[in-house]
Amino acid sequence: SYSGAVVKGPLQNATVFLDYDGDGILGSDEPSIRTAEDGSFALTGSVAGVGFVAQTDETTVDTSSGEILDDVVLKAPAGSSVVTPTTTIMEEAGISAEEVVAVLGLPAGVDPTTFNPFAEDSDPEIALAVEKVSQQVMTTVKSIASAVEGGGADAGAAFSLAIESVVEVVKEKADAVASGGQVAAAVVIDFTDTAALEEITEKVSEAIVENNLGTAEDFESVSGSIVAAVSNVNSVIETVEDITSDASKAAFAIPSELNEQIKAAASAEEGEAVVIEFADEAAVETAQAEKE
Repeated sequence: SYSGAVVKGPLQNATVFLDYDGDGILGSDEPSIRTAEDGSFALTGSVAGVGFVAQTDETTVDTSSGEILDDVVLKAPAGSSVVTPTTTIMEEAGISAEEVVAVLGLPAGVDPTTFNPFAEDSDPEIALAVEKVSQQVMTTVKSIASAVEGGGADAGAAFSLAIESVVEVVKEKADAVASGGQVAAAVVIDFTDTAALEEITEKVSEAIVENNLGTAEDFESVSGSIVAAVSNVNSVIETVEDITSDASKAAFAIPSELNEQIKAAASAEEGEAVVIEFADEAAVETAQAEKE
């Protein structure tokens, strides 16, 4: 028996399956189920000690924002009871819980494979810190994916490239800590910092060319605005004081609008100027106020 929850806030109606063969694709022999409103699920399988994969589509709702969250694939190592952006990074990078806690700046002692910020018995302060990081990671990944998709890639390939670009940066920093080359505090990724986001978008430019998903020039023409906009949105997320109020729900909903802006800018015809409005901090603040 397996049970757990898919959380970036709680994802309702995501498909979760036991990944028997580790290929990340739902096979005919792999048990699956849709998640409940709180992201919870329970499965019975014939193989012990396997990890989870969660897939979202146009029917999946992020209940922390009330927004649809589609074309996302999240993973968790064997033994996990939550499937989150953080466990996905762990699984894809092949790093430990301690390493991902250090690089993402999560509270000391938190086990990302078991901690559910939305569980009734969760410490509110720790829950807030963990969920902020989760929201910021997904804002960053989905924004990049929207740009790659706008450039002509299919949604699945765009998300895969985006998450791998973040994973690559995390892995490099985790390796630096493990080798003793840097102390943990020096490698924490701040997803509100434009320099950190530029490091990720540089990986994206390289990956676009390597995977034949467009040209680096097309992506780089909008990457500056993407970095500014993601920094602005993640900064708003950083200011939330809890994870369940109307104010936090409004902040967590802003990335959906950001993704639409980025995709439109990336898919614009040559000579057509499409502005990513959230590159202006004031526009993000206005959007949040309108959603409250």
